[in-house]
This record gives sequence, structure tokens and C-alpha cells, in this order.
Amino acid sequence: TTHQLNVAQEIADRVAIIQQGQIIALEPTRQIIQRFSGSTYAIAIEGCLDQVRLSKLEALGGVVQKGEILYPGTPEGLYQVLQILNPLPLVQVKKDEADLTKVFLKLVG
Repeated sequence: TTHQLNVAQEIADRVAIIQQGQIIALEPTRQIIQRFSGSTYAIAIEGCLDQVRLSKLEALGGVVQKGEILYPGTPEGLYQVLQILNPLPLVQVKKDEADLTKVFLKLVG
């Protein structure tokens, strides 16, 4: 057992989350993290978005926040977003992923 969730995430194949002596979650580590991960993509680009691209992104549900484009959609829709951004250089595309700490807080929080 551990309270160091980052350590458990790195070394455990399976985790149990206990609240007040009761097991409230018991499953493979990767599976529980995937279950609580979001479906938002964060896209960082070089340069600035023009109004035309910004309008197209907003029509797909995208928003610009803290210098990143956030797209809360499907992997298929992500390809549409990337087409809109073409030929702007991409710096990073990442999917929102939970960790055991976030999972724990969602379950017991």
C-alpha cells in the first residue's frame, strides 16, 4: 500500500482505491487511468491564428486558451482541426490524460 500515487502509477499493474475502509475501485492501472482520461486535445502551434482559422476552429468546438488550441472532440475531428491549421508549424499535440492522483480525487473528492 502507498499514499504516493505517482509511485503506484509507475510500478503497479493493478490498483485499488480505498475510501473509509471500503474498496471503491479495483482494476488494472492503465484501464482506470484511461477510464478517467478526457477527450480534449491540446494543440500548440508556432505563430498566430488568423480570424478565418479561428472561426473555423470555433465552429468545430475548439477554443484558444493560454496560448493553446483546445479541441474537445473525437480523433476523427482532430484531423479536421489539423487541416484547418495547415500549414502552420505544430509544436505539440497531446490528449488530456488523467493520472492516479486525478482518478483518486474524482472518486473520493
